[in-house]
Amino acid sequence: MHELKNNKIDLAKIDYIKQVSLERDKYSFNKDKKRKSSLEIYDHFLKWYLKYGEIDRYFFIMGNDVIGIDEKYYSTRLCVSLREKYNSKGKSGNYRILLDDKELFNELCVSRGISTVELLATSGQGKINWIRTPDSGEYLFIKEKYGFGGSAITTGRYLNDNKILNHKGEEIILHELVANNNKLIIEKKISQSTSLSEFNENAVNSIKLATTIRDGKVTPHFGFVRFGTEKSMFMDAWAKGAILVNLNVQTGLLEKTGYFKFPFYDPKGIGRTTVHPETGKGFDGFQIPYYEECIDLVTRAHRKFHQIYSIVWDIAITENGPLIIEGNYNWGVTIPQLLMGYEIMNEIFKNDPLLIQFFDNEKS
Repeated sequence: MHELKNNKIDLAKIDYIKQVSLERDKYSFNKDKKRKSSLEIYDHFLKWYLKYGEIDRYFFIMGNDVIGIDEKYYSTRLCVSLREKYNSKGKSGNYRILLDDKELFNELCVSRGISTVELLATSGQGKINWIRTPDSGEYLFIKEKYGFGGSAITTGRYLNDNKILNHKGEEIILHELVANNNKLIIEKKISQSTSLSEFNENAVNSIKLATTIRDGKVTPHFGFVRFGTEKSMFMDAWAKGAILVNLNVQTGLLEKTGYFKFPFYDPKGIGRTTVHPETGKGFDGFQIPYYEECIDLVTRAHRKFHQIYSIVWDIAITENGPLIIEGNYNWGVTIPQLLMGYEIMNEIFKNDPLLIQFFDNEKS
């Protein structure tokens, strides 16, 4: 089902595989260990691509470039197809718009008593439609209405005459920003809890909790925290240089090790760290504030958005408790296997036959 077969081979991807194989030191998380040769790495990446039609995104971060290591994981295509299958199973309508449209999602959360971010304005046809005009000096957060995976545009302090002083110290005219990016929403910037600010105060260090719903029962499956860095600036996006740390979904305690998406994002070039690189604050055993309230919040929220089987919730922790920032049906399938192992997919997708067949097919 997931083999490339008769699909056209993308020569650009073949070139990328060659580059990655030759530059293994750039991508390796285990430079201090005896590792496979560039030719062996190239052979693996090529076979994976020809079989699954994708680049193996797990190989280096799982440590499979180390001699003798062969961590198992499901292909990204398989996991994405299962995510889509379960999220649309038995549904006659596209309920994903409830999460896609951030304005609509915010309105639904407010009307259903789910704690969320304050929405200040929306944009359309080049105009800003203020729900509440900010006070002078109030901090705003501006992002795409339909974006995902790092949809933030800018953040800054509101000035009079519809201007903001952004995170770079530049004056931005909001109407010009809207003219260039028509579908935006403007939110009140979240003030996160003091204990999370101690890791990094320049970005909201958000908690991610994954839940499924079956017959009205909501189950948390995995969670992690993304910590912003100097590289990721005002965002905590992993692809921009943030660090992600696994949390025990039962207790809300952080584990010891944080991961950069690529080792070259790490100032030390290692790719893993037990402390935040700028503040030196350690991750191990840190208790997420209001964690019981977080679980209660996502449980209530998923019951309100019960049409969608699996959701990863973005949560901010304030001094007064948790807020839901977004809900994502198109959650990334790479991170849970990195943090929890491939078995987490068996748990989420109820030992689907496609999962059972995968490793048997790998042997053939």
